[in-house]
Amino acid sequence: ALQARCAELDKQHVSVQEQLASTAADRDAVKQELETLRSQAHGSQQDTAAMQKKLAQLTAELKASARQLQQIQAELTAANRR
Repeated sequence: ALQARCAELDKQHVSVQEQLASTAADRDAVKQELETLRSQAHGSQQDTAAMQKKLAQLTAELKASARQLQQIQAELTAANRR
């Protein structure tokens, strides 16, 4: 009976070790996925910041072009009156 109990405990021990190894592998996979998601999120934030900067530059250029156009239109209007 004692040998049977020891054999059963050995089987349970092996089973628990396998479950532990599987759980550790799952944990490592989840950690890797989390790190990947964090990296992607950081990249997205950088991309968003770069796009916002480019949008601000384009907006400034558009405003400058609009001012130039208004100035040219004013000069044309003044020239036509002469």
